[in-house]
Amino acid sequence: MCRPATGECDFTETCSGLSALCPSDAVVAAGTPCGAGVAEPVCDPDTCDGMGSCTDAPLAPGGTPCTSDGAFCTGPEVCQVGTCQSGGDPCALPAACDESGDACVEVWINELHYDNVSTDQSEGVEVAGFAGTDLTGWTLVLYNGSGGGVYGTINLGGTIPDQQAGLGTAFFAQPGLQNGAPDGLALVTPAGVVVQFLSYEGSFTATSGPAQGLLGVDIGVEEEATSPLGLSLQLTGTGSSYADFTWTGPVASSPGSINAGQTFQ
Repeated sequence: MCRPATGECDFTETCSGLSALCPSDAVVAAGTPCGAGVAEPVCDPDTCDGMGSCTDAPLAPGGTPCTSDGAFCTGPEVCQVGTCQSGGDPCALPAACDESGDACVEVWINELHYDNVSTDQSEGVEVAGFAGTDLTGWTLVLYNGSGGGVYGTINLGGTIPDQQAGLGTAFFAQPGLQNGAPDGLALVTPAGVVVQFLSYEGSFTATSGPAQGLLGVDIGVEEEATSPLGLSLQLTGTGSSYADFTWTGPVASSPGSINAGQTFQ
């Protein structure tokens, strides 16, 4: 080495072995990212000035689009105080983010059966949503209203079929669902976001699990120990979102099918 670099925008010169003179001073080309600009070329665009120095450029205005990580579910990335930050989940509840489809999808609890005369049979929960939604990683977390703790988890799976107007249902059998007064269940995305926390035969606050601290929304209808086998609680109405429908029952169950009195559009 015959001349050390004076900074990141300057090169170190070494003897060529062909001359007693140190080679001419060479510098990094103007516009080359340097300083903070190496990691944040958009939000803090420091660059070499072509004369061996790193120019401290003004920060990009907040909200300037910056390099994307390619993930839909982190939202559009924008500059915030010199750094490229995630714009956050682009989907507002009750919709959830589906990275595999780069879309906001809504999945909801559509039918429930937990009690009937004599020994409980055919218990389970049906969910509904947009056809093609991959339910891998989704869960239904079961809550006991006595104490508010978790007593079980249903791991969902498969893909919602197209049964009508691009929407459909999927039923998941679950023996041993608690018989209420009150009890509840939370529908949770693969990312751990609670999109619904419903209760039946009253309301209560969850004390553990993903819904901890949330107050269950009472569906307002219930099954009884005298209810005949083959009935369930379910949504009726017309629409394409949970808010479009109303709970009713007990009525004839329809696990895995669109409910009687329900139209998807």
